[in-house]
Amino acid sequence: MKKPIFTLLFLFVSGLAFAQAPKITNTENEKVVTHIDGNNYNVVVFNTKGNLVQEGQYYKIEDRFKPHGLWKLYDNNTLELVTRAMYDKGIQLWVETNIEGKLIRVDQLDIEANKLKTRVATLESKIDALN
Repeated sequence: MKKPIFTLLFLFVSGLAFAQAPKITNTENEKVVTHIDGNNYNVVVFNTKGNLVQEGQYYKIEDRFKPHGLWKLYDNNTLELVTRAMYDKGIQLWVETNIEGKLIRVDQLDIEANKLKTRVATLESKIDALN
């Protein structure tokens, strides 16, 4: 059960980490980034029906936008809140998500441990491929 949870959380975190452009429109969602003040930006993501599916904030460091503050992810069909994550200038502090009616919370140490496990598995597969 832990592997699917970490996989889901990793995919969610990866999606936030690579979102860099001030406004992106694709076939599924529209992301709107609004400057609040200083280096702070508000982010809202709407699905094709115009429903809010994600919201959070960015903190601009040089020319890059980093997730910052509380991020919320809503189910695309039910529009219920399913995941919350807290960031500090791009560093994820914790994430909690609802999986099969159970609230799961993962802190920064768990997140880093999972990243390291993924790296080790990747390196092991590369080593195996060399043999």
